[in-house]
Amino acid sequence: MSVDSHAARRAPRAAAAAVLIAAAAAALLWIGRASAGDRPTVDARLPAGTARAASTFSFSSVPITKADGAVHDLTASFTCAPTYHPMDDMTKTFKLGGRAAQRVVVLLAGEFFDAGDPNAAAFVRLTIDGAVQSPQETVIATYKSGAEETAGFNWITEPLAPGNHTATILWRDGGAAPMFAGDTSVIVLHK
Repeated sequence: MSVDSHAARRAPRAAAAAVLIAAAAAALLWIGRASAGDRPTVDARLPAGTARAASTFSFSSVPITKADGAVHDLTASFTCAPTYHPMDDMTKTFKLGGRAAQRVVVLLAGEFFDAGDPNAAAFVRLTIDGAVQSPQETVIATYKSGAEETAGFNWITEPLAPGNHTATILWRDGGAAPMFAGDTSVIVLHK
């Protein structure tokens, strides 16, 4: 491998690392307790006068004093299943301190690419101890003519009791075409 091609291969990783570090630094600024309300909200897709529980919430001052992470480096893995399954090496066990239930912040970043099929899309979700966290599904990557891109998503979990927990990133495709993941990382920020 020439020096130029080696440097070109490292550039996306450096950019991904910079994005991940910036996201982690922003998340570390929030110290204290999280709060959220389940107030009804109007959804334009529902009939007039229909309310549903809010799927968005705000939080502030999430206590963060520790970070645990996992990295999957270089080997491309692909999903060709329309059902969720664990993303390679994206499971991390962590110990939540304190005496009261707390939220944690989970950050996912990775390189995603398709095989040139315009039907390609990848979806991700987070589970903590097997329980799906909100949002239950999000699109992480779509067809980009085979181009590689770095994408990420962050979750704020439901409050978790002190003790050991396991965060797992699950992914799937839309069932029509595979998506690939190269370098990926998951970071759990917690007390």
